[in-house]
Amino acid sequence: MFHPGLNPDSGSMTTSDNQHLAFESAVKTITGPGKARIAAALRDLFTAVLGYKKTDILLASDAAPGRPDITISAPGSAAGRSVPWIIGVCRDKPGVLRDADARHGFYAASAAFLSADTAFFLMADPEMLVIRRIGSTSEDPIAWRRLDLEAFSNRLAMLRADIAGIPQLMSAFRDGDESLIAHDRLWLPPDADAETRLAARICRNIFFDALTEATGLLQQATLNALLATRDARHEISARVTSLGKKHPGYIFRAGKIMIERAKRQGHGKERTPRKDAALARRLISRKPELARLTLEALPAFAGHSGLDPVSDADRLERLFANQTARLLLARVLTLRFLEDHGFFDEVEPQGSRRHYLCNRGVLREPGGRGLSGYDRVVANFTSGTEQFGDQRGISQHGPGIVQPI
Repeated sequence: MFHPGLNPDSGSMTTSDNQHLAFESAVKTITGPGKARIAAALRDLFTAVLGYKKTDILLASDAAPGRPDITISAPGSAAGRSVPWIIGVCRDKPGVLRDADARHGFYAASAAFLSADTAFFLMADPEMLVIRRIGSTSEDPIAWRRLDLEAFSNRLAMLRADIAGIPQLMSAFRDGDESLIAHDRLWLPPDADAETRLAARICRNIFFDALTEATGLLQQATLNALLATRDARHEISARVTSLGKKHPGYIFRAGKIMIERAKRQGHGKERTPRKDAALARRLISRKPELARLTLEALPAFAGHSGLDPVSDADRLERLFANQTARLLLARVLTLRFLEDHGFFDEVEPQGSRRHYLCNRGVLREPGGRGLSGYDRVVANFTSGTEQFGDQRGISQHGPGIVQPI
């Protein structure tokens, strides 16, 4: 989970006469009566001063019942997709936000609308505006009285449209901003107060929602990859099946095609099965991972699942994609857990601890040199298992792999 919001450069906001007029008009409207008027005035403020488009801001009167009074969207992780970056509630009764318990209640009641991509929660009444980072226990109350445009711009600089959204966070993350890593805590100290308990509960809800979304995306991506390779897999399967019918006794092991017990029937006839096996190996060697998937992984999974690889092909691919996605996610979460708890305590020359998944850990080193942190973890894991296998007398090539004859 990312620490929401970037730190803008101070003094980077410029103002204009139009902004001054829009600000004064909006504040005048907000300090008057009417919940709907407050939401509409906030929309005007965020468009005129903070740079959002009106189409990025949805008011409750424009949405289905039960939605937040105001929802401000920003770019999401996928092109053309927006996320609810800021959500807020408006109250027309002056002074209602003075009460900390009331603010706590508004935040708790809005928890269902917070997603993994929501960065800020705001509350407004005719007396004040309150800004809160999602997952934080602190608030920033801003009184409307005697508030000018410059002060408003500076206090809400972190909410500006030009630094809002997932692409901006990811850019800072890849540039090494470690404040975005493991910021939201899911555990509670024994003496936690009400605000801390609420923040942790919201972080947990968001975390589990994010896991559900990530699982669905991984499952769909894995299924798309399987569907995209279906023709190539059919070609490999047809070639090997044809070889098996022509020369009974062939076996396949991790990219190796072999013909067992070929009877000597003259020099020319012995060469034919070897030639056919060589042609099959040539096809497989071009795409060894795809061959392993086609001839080992999917048939084995079908056998465990009680499915027919031919008649149940669609269901088999769907189930295989789901299980593969869960395995990928489990490996990533395990690495993150180990990383966050200091299991990879490798220190950089400058003294900072190296990250394997975070802080550009999944990317190649600058200039494309060397392995990524994830590659190093996998390499170390593989090396360790091979050493363990040597001690136990197990082949490094793994079980069931037969060398060429």
